[in-house]
Amino acid sequence: MPLLATGIKLVTDTTENESSTVVELLASQVRRDISFGVLLPDSALNIDNLAQEYGGSAKYLQEALILLSEEALVEVDSHKGFRVASTKRTSINNLEQVRIEIECIGLEWSLKNGNIHWQGSVLKAQQSLLKTFSQVQFDPQNFFLDWEESNRHFHNSLLAACDSQRLIAMQDRLYKQGSPLRQTELEENRIDFQLCIETLNALVNAILQQDIDSAKHYLKTFIRCEGKISNGH
Repeated sequence: MPLLATGIKLVTDTTENESSTVVELLASQVRRDISFGVLLPDSALNIDNLAQEYGGSAKYLQEALILLSEEALVEVDSHKGFRVASTKRTSINNLEQVRIEIECIGLEWSLKNGNIHWQGSVLKAQQSLLKTFSQVQFDPQNFFLDWEESNRHFHNSLLAACDSQRLIAMQDRLYKQGSPLRQTELEENRIDFQLCIETLNALVNAILQQDIDSAKHYLKTFIRCEGKISNGH
């Protein structure tokens, strides 16, 4: 009997893991199309149409859209169903400001708790990001996702030593929510890459010098480099 019970549990766990993988894969595909403007802001997301486009069952697609709603990329209405989130100016400004506040708190905690190994991980993430900066400037269409992931990894590295998983999760969720904005800014050639690179280097130098005030200042500027909306553009 114990063997049978264990076998049932293993099958259940395997099934749950496979389901989770399918949901995450579908969410990744929809997230990509939202980022690239294939699925436009405020457009309705019909489950049956999505099933034909991406494959997968209606159940898994619904779970994927719920997952994306937690990242604020998709909105859920009890009467109208799912739709791509709006990119209204007020929402963008609020999102950016909240993200700045969260990341600055996390960076300060990391600077107080971090050691040389943490600094090394920040340096490594910086080098990876600098590489994708040079690529995405000349080929935005093909390198946006590489740049986006390297940028996300760099910001994650800043909070890696803050000793708060809740803060890290919140920061990562806010970063993902801003992906469509960064895609739009890139397509419209409104990102000042030279300023971004200079600010990135200044930020990392401040971190290595353990200068909390300067590091927070450059972090705010760096986040605003990614989307020029708040600067009046």
